[in-house]
Amino acid sequence: EFATGSISTSYIGVDLGSIKERRYTLQARRYVGNSFHFMFGPVLSDFKARLGSDIVANDYSQSFSAQNLGVTGGLGNRWQWANGMTFGIDWFRVNIPVFETSVKDDVLKDVTDSGDKSDIKKVIRTFNRFPTFVLFGLNVGYTF
Repeated sequence: EFATGSISTSYIGVDLGSIKERRYTLQARRYVGNSFHFMFGPVLSDFKARLGSDIVANDYSQSFSAQNLGVTGGLGNRWQWANGMTFGIDWFRVNIPVFETSVKDDVLKDVTDSGDKSDIKKVIRTFNRFPTFVLFGLNVGYTF
């Protein structure tokens, strides 16, 4: 599975930056009935952020990134039709970071405000330590 999301905060002359996250998951499903199943597997999460010009004055080093490897687990239902089409609902799934694989925080040397520097460190630490979850995830696919 591949999932991505992003947000940008460049509004009305205020540029605080942007955030982009990508998640790659390899899931195994263990069925305990016709459609109900448990899912589990490894997950690779990749987080990138760009600091806006209101936080960093120069254009040289405005981004930082972090990457971690973890495990995922959850439960859901999946239905398959004779033509190969599938529809699924992940009722609940949790992604737990286990290993920090990469941190690129060179931008910290260009941030002069100690509060901003502390906030950046907290964001990286939070991404690499706290689980994320999915509630009611919808899936459409094809089985061949």
